Amino acid sequence: MKIIYLIIRWFVKITGLLPFFIILKPRKMYASEQAKKDYKQLKNGAILCANHTHVFDYFVFLYDNFFKLLHTLVADCVYKYFGVTTLNNAFGNIKVKRDGSDNFLAFSSIASCLKRNGRILIFPEGKCEKTKGKLENFSNSVSYLSLNENKPIIPIYIDGNYGVFKRVHFIIGEAIYPNNNINDISDDTLSSYTQLIKDKIKNLKSKLTNNLKYKIKKIFTLKYWVMDFIRITSIPIFYIVFITKKYYVGNRKKIKKALKYNALIVGNHLGPCDQFFIYQHFLSRRIKIIANEGLFNSKSLVFALKRSGVIKYHRDSMNYIDIDAFKEAINTLDGNGVVGLFPEGHINFDYKFDDNIRAGASMLSLLTNSPIIPFVFVNQYKYWRVNRVVLGNPIYPKDYVDASKPIDTEITNKFNDVIYEEMSKLFTKAIELRKKYVKKERNIKPIN
Repeated sequence: MKIIYLIIRWFVKITGLLPFFIILKPRKMYASEQAKKDYKQLKNGAILCANHTHVFDYFVFLYDNFFKLLHTLVADCVYKYFGVTTLNNAFGNIKVKRDGSDNFLAFSSIASCLKRNGRILIFPEGKCEKTKGKLENFSNSVSYLSLNENKPIIPIYIDGNYGVFKRVHFIIGEAIYPNNNINDISDDTLSSYTQLIKDKIKNLKSKLTNNLKYKIKKIFTLKYWVMDFIRITSIPIFYIVFITKKYYVGNRKKIKKALKYNALIVGNHLGPCDQFFIYQHFLSRRIKIIANEGLFNSKSLVFALKRSGVIKYHRDSMNYIDIDAFKEAINTLDGNGVVGLFPEGHINFDYKFDDNIRAGASMLSLLTNSPIIPFVFVNQYKYWRVNRVVLGNPIYPKDYVDASKPIDTEITNKFNDVIYEEMSKLFTKAIELRKKYVKKERNIKPIN
């Protein structure tokens, strides 16, 4: 019988590939590099926990685990039909009773699969959502299985955007590992663990929504077509006219790794076109630059700035928080986007680096757990000359701040001092390069 089930399983998978890519064509995302690692390298069994929007959800995860046997909990009402029953048995699915009676056999089968290091897919809502995007109540069964079998949970959110001219998206979060110190699995323990899982999936929903709203990962989008057009078409002109040499103080691979997900690019400000040059130095990502509202005074620039994703920031907000700009920056980072800013808050024509940099970068980094990629322009950019840029290692907030503590002014200022120190080191390196390569330089005061 196992051979027959194996033949059925592979026949269905292979013959279903074409309609799968035509109708479903899902797009998978990861919340972080750790989430990707957790999902791909779990070899000791895990529970995939996702919200439920449509019957197609099962097939999305089935084909995403194409070469693995994915066991799924299926309602007993589906087993009324012989053909469907055979298919469920072939795919190793487990029948669950919905009438409130004992599911001892189902839980025993699940436990057996997990002990064999298998993967279990559970929709804890138990049914499709009445309103798409609005999570239903979660069952405690997923928590019980995780705690009882000591297996991690992989939270997943799927948006259910099915249709021939649509595309479904799902995002995978970091694994949730059960607490090994729990001896008695009480109702309160199960409820709190279930709530944690639900909160994680809600956070994934927010991350996916922001990712789609700000077109984070799309190669080209009409929403920011000016930015994309300029970045692509100006590449040859930029590197011919503005000859650039990069100096990596840190590890180049670390910078590349930090740019894969949410990140803040922070640099000094020497000229009015620095925003454009940031695009050219980090071509792998679409960057939303935070710029002074003065740029938007020119009507001829407003259209291009909006289509370039520039975030307008009111300079008067040094006395208060610019809510709109702050919210857009937070949401962009939450959706795994990249934001660029100049912490000095103004152009520094005298080639100094302010010692009273704004704490905006520090706050954004702490709130979204985004690494900061520091860089320094060695000189104000000029055409037909060699322009130099110094790049440092990414600064991760978790390396300096206790993530379990609430973020307050003291923590924000402490991390801001770290950013200043790291950028000061880069600026010192920039001064050395200027003295070495620039013949006619201005008087530069070294940093203490």
